[in-house]
Amino acid sequence: MQWAKAAMRVGLLVLLLPAGARANPFDDCLRAGEPQRRIEGCTAVILQPEFTREQKASAYRIRGRARVEAGALDAGIADLGEAIGLDAEDGLAHAYRALARSRKGDIDGSISDYTVAIGV
Repeated sequence: MQWAKAAMRVGLLVLLLPAGARANPFDDCLRAGEPQRRIEGCTAVILQPEFTREQKASAYRIRGRARVEAGALDAGIADLGEAIGLDAEDGLAHAYRALARSRKGDIDGSISDYTVAIGV
């Protein structure tokens, strides 16, 4: 019974901690199931100076894809452009941006991105 009380206290303390103290934002960025949680985790990665250029490129790609999934096509396309700016060889960023452009009706932009995605 004592261990149950202790577990409840630890659980309560974890809930009271700020979200950033509970987990590495890169974990939320990479693994969160809901688009909004991925967006929040990736935004934290992008804004914090301790993450590498490669991690920030991944964060922009993942946040861009999450924004597209959430229906925010323009914001998603902008993020995917940032990812490509940091890593022009990121075929997934090109492919996701191609999909978003296609959904917006930008067929020429979509074809251009798919062409690059295939080539990298």
